[in-house]
Amino acid sequence: MKKIMTAIFASIFVLATASAYANQYVGVHLGTDYGHNTNNTVSGDKVGFKTGVTYGYVLGSGFRVEFEGSYRQTPFKSTYVTNNDTKQEVKTTRNINSISYLGNAYFDINSLNTYNVTPYIGVGMGYSQHSDTNKQIALGKSNKKTIHENGFVYQGIVGLKFPISDTLDLMTQYHYFVGRAHTKHHSVNFSIAKLF
Repeated sequence: MKKIMTAIFASIFVLATASAYANQYVGVHLGTDYGHNTNNTVSGDKVGFKTGVTYGYVLGSGFRVEFEGSYRQTPFKSTYVTNNDTKQEVKTTRNINSISYLGNAYFDINSLNTYNVTPYIGVGMGYSQHSDTNKQIALGKSNKKTIHENGFVYQGIVGLKFPISDTLDLMTQYHYFVGRAHTKHHSVNFSIAKLF
């Protein structure tokens, strides 16, 4: 896995530095995140959030590459079960948190530019650190258990880009993010990027 990740980021680095005159940009994004567990017939997921930063290069001919660091949190609906022995109600809460580091490649479809809005598509691969926390509360006491799961992740991206000025772009994006087993994340983000 380390060799795969090294190859991914080395390729992006070589591609980015190959153009000595490439425009650089930094960006921030914020949006919603919905993590769907495909192993359950009834989903208890709620809509969470995703935020992060990006640093990238505009290579020309519609191509861009970037590094993305993101944090997402996906909560689940609380469940309530009555203990048959104590007759006390037990509340269970669950949250999934993850920090992701990805290399993304984009293609701006300039031929479809309409009213100065440009659609684009992209793919990304990287590494993510997940934590799945379950907490049970009963009789005024709580018991918390956290499972950590780290590994390879990938995503598909579609979006729209609108220039606010010569150095500022406003974007809206949909991300289909896959990492943990049986969990697919759907997120819609708004982002702003400054070119320099």
